[in-house]
Amino acid sequence: MSYRTLYDIKLKKEAINRELMTNKSEISEVWHELFHSKRPSNRGEMLAQIAGNAFTIYDGFMLVRRLMGRRNKRISKWFF
Repeated sequence: MSYRTLYDIKLKKEAINRELMTNKSEISEVWHELFHSKRPSNRGEMLAQIAGNAFTIYDGFMLVRRLMGRRNKRISKWFF
C-alpha cells in the first residue's frame, strides 16, 4: 500500500495502534491465566497445592545441593 498523504499515514498508524492494544490485552489475559495461581475451591485441593509446592522447594534444594557439591566441597558442607 502506498501512502500519498500524511493523513493516510496517520490513519494507518491509528489502525496499527488499535491492533497493538487488542493484542496487548489478549497477551495480558493469557499471562494471567498461566502464571497466577488459582485459589483452591476445597480443602483437598488446598492440601494438594501445599504438598506440590513443598515438593518443588525440596527438589530445588536437593538440586542446588548436588550441583554445589560437585563444584565446591567446602560449600557443600553447609548443606548437610
